[in-house]
Amino acid sequence: ANIEHRDIFDRSVLQFSYTWKWQVAKTQVFTVGLPFMSTVKFVRFKNSPDFQNQIDALNDLFLRNSYSNQLIWEDFKFQFEWSNISKDFRADDGHSERKSLADLRFISNLSLAGNVLHRLNNNSDTLYGGIQTFFGNAFAQFMRMDNQFTMIKRFKSKLQLAAKASAGVGIPYGNSKTSMPYDYSFFGGGSNDNRGWKARSLGPGSYKSYLDSTGTATQLGDIRFYGSLEFRFPLGRTLSSCVFADVGNIWTYRKDENRKGAEFTSDFYKQLALSIGTGVRIDLSILVVRLDVGFPLYNPSLPDKARWIFQDRVPYYEEGKTYYGFNTGNAQADLDKAKERLPKPFVPSLNFGIGLPF
Repeated sequence: ANIEHRDIFDRSVLQFSYTWKWQVAKTQVFTVGLPFMSTVKFVRFKNSPDFQNQIDALNDLFLRNSYSNQLIWEDFKFQFEWSNISKDFRADDGHSERKSLADLRFISNLSLAGNVLHRLNNNSDTLYGGIQTFFGNAFAQFMRMDNQFTMIKRFKSKLQLAAKASAGVGIPYGNSKTSMPYDYSFFGGGSNDNRGWKARSLGPGSYKSYLDSTGTATQLGDIRFYGSLEFRFPLGRTLSSCVFADVGNIWTYRKDENRKGAEFTSDFYKQLALSIGTGVRIDLSILVVRLDVGFPLYNPSLPDKARWIFQDRVPYYEEGKTYYGFNTGNAQADLDKAKERLPKPFVPSLNFGIGLPF
């Protein structure tokens, strides 16, 4: 059971799950959910009046689906994990010491939800838009896959080179007309993602949230690509630091009329946000307290010729001038008004976290 309180909503989750897990040869771990009922999750949203009015005014089916009460019934759940961390390496294999190797880990997850309930409710009553219900609860129907690879290379001087790459996709279909449910969506930005952006503020795609006065602060997506590279070094007995580079973004699987540029296309590689930064970590034995500051270098939501931090800001403010209708005849005065109205681009982001990002 989980309860979350935010300024825009209260969310309560009641979940049941049952899985089998077994290990093979010290390197592989398989996890399989109970067939036809791997996870049953009831999600209840109590949106604030202002937030609910915003959703109603926008008539955005993506938002309505993401922030509404929902039943998630996972029919199938499978996870495969491979790691060399527990494997014994012999000296005659050419590895005299375990620490001379990099720690590698690969995790892949696959979930299918809503198909059993869809079969059981073919002739049941429906809500708006033909959405089926199970005992009065609308249920989600989707396929979701998420993959993650991490590497940590340790050196004798306690230096570490760490890397992470992840790719995930969720495909809503059938009873999910628009997007993935909130709990299974992907987010961009924050202490465990692209640290040049605040949590849940990056993307999706090239969507220009700064030109959407009715948009929401939290952005959700159905697809995610993310990569990170960290060089870690000690500063003392319990204190350490790092320099890092993060790249990634999220996208929607279907076109969202209210978020232009959010849909995943063949040009997705042009929409990968890039940031660099540094951080301080304090090892308290039972946990690691982390503070990272990220500096955005490439922002795909900005107009052409203004996406890199070293490029001119004029196209960005010209875009804002047009959006807000500043047209007094004095070009410089109109640009100054746009500068006052628009958020400053490429502002560093401070992120607090517990534990290492990977």
